[in-house]
Amino acid sequence: MQHLTRTNVGRWTVPVLVALCVGGPARAADRKQIESGVRTSYPSILASWAAGDSETALTRLAELERRLVGPDFAPADIEALWKAKLGVLRDLMGEVGEDVLVPIMLLHHDAYLEYRLLDLPILAQHSRVMAEELAAFYADKRQDQASARGVAASLLTSLGGHLQQGWSWKHSAELFSRATEIYARSDAAHLGLGALYERRAELPEAVEHFREAVSINSDNQEARLRLGVCLKREGDSAGARTELSRLVDSGAPDWIDVIASEELAALTADGGGDPEALLEAARRRHPDSSRLAIQLARWLDSQGRGPEAEGLLEDAFLRDGSESESPRYRYNRWSTTELETVRQELREAAAGRQPLLASAVEGLSVQGAP
Repeated sequence: MQHLTRTNVGRWTVPVLVALCVGGPARAADRKQIESGVRTSYPSILASWAAGDSETALTRLAELERRLVGPDFAPADIEALWKAKLGVLRDLMGEVGEDVLVPIMLLHHDAYLEYRLLDLPILAQHSRVMAEELAAFYADKRQDQASARGVAASLLTSLGGHLQQGWSWKHSAELFSRATEIYARSDAAHLGLGALYERRAELPEAVEHFREAVSINSDNQEARLRLGVCLKREGDSAGARTELSRLVDSGAPDWIDVIASEELAALTADGGGDPEALLEAARRRHPDSSRLAIQLARWLDSQGRGPEAEGLLEDAFLRDGSESESPRYRYNRWSTTELETVRQELREAAAGRQPLLASAVEGLSVQGAP
């Protein structure tokens, strides 16, 4: 079966654009059952989705697709399923235009997650590819609308985040990159790319994407933290100090404030300065941070103040409270906060177009009525 995610020149697949705009090639006679099943049931599934009944829509979609393709998941059956659904979507666009695709691409985004939970990898890939393709098509048709391209980029970024957490790094990077091509102001996509490069210790590339994320959104505190850390690792102490200083005691999330304080204190000590005041202030803000206590104790000990260091550590480790999660453990995980924001914005955009989808499905029903 022809690959449906990319052409051999790296662009988003042409067959999807053709199928949505003018229809695909004729189906073999033994695939007509799949087309008939999709035509009969898929619109009502979309109607449930448009009405906000997501659980019913996802359950019925899984039941339909498992029944139509059978247990063998033959490539030809998957392709027939794909084309049959595109036929329905082409008719829906004929009713109300391309904006109807926004809630539908989210349906297949969520179906991808549902199929992963059900351990149905082939159908999961099918839904993910369909969501990707619809997002790319929608962006192509709405090139002159930044908000529409932003929605498409959000969907690709969300999928890239799920793949990143699933260790599918190559495809994750492709989706993040495609999101930035579609919508240049996607700071979340740049954060995702930067985190991938940082994990691979490719620091110049990581710095480039973190800088871009911060330039797009100066409030992207995780991107700024990672930028500061990577600059420090590259030996750019001045640049790292600039970025980290903007995070310390700035109201950033606790884990970001703790790490920024640690890194800035280390830079201060390495540069011949005295980090004691900085660390003391950080400990007052985060009294349960064992790492800050250890870092300060090490500094005190290096200055010949061993008893003070011992007393500090004894006090720190006898406290009743404890950190709910290590900031470093949080840092070493994939980015989630920005992705959560992106996904919320995506759902809001889809919800705003649910009435459009409901109207389009109703229009098809009227057309099909005897």
